[in-house]
Order: sequence, then C-alpha cells, then structure tokens
Amino acid sequence: MLELEKAKRTKQSGVSFDEISLIMKIGILENTLEYINEFEKNMLHEKFERELELYTSFYVKDK
Repeated sequence: MLELEKAKRTKQSGVSFDEISLIMKIGILENTLEYINEFEKNMLHEKFERELELYTSFYVKDK
C-alpha cells in the first residue's frame, strides 16, 4: 500500500515540497522496518561482516 501511494504521488506533475517530504518520511519508515526485521532475524552481524570485508578490500592496501 505504501509503494502504491509513493508511486501515485511521484507520477503527479508539479509535486510540492510537502509531498516530497512525505515520500521521504515513508522511505525512512520502510528502511526502519527493514532494519528491525534484520535485527530480529539476527542478520545484522552477517551484514556487518560483508560490509567490513568490502571496506577492507577497497580501502585497506596491502603492506
């Protein structure tokens, strides 16, 4: 339902600042819910390990 409302609002011409603000708030709420779901499924540590591995492969140079 949130996706439908976002799509409807973004397709309208002349989107106002208030509508853009609302779309951003909806996105923040969706990301928060996704984070909570990952936390409940104990997936955050795995995600951290993957991100750490990517970080070290890109930014840490071999000595």
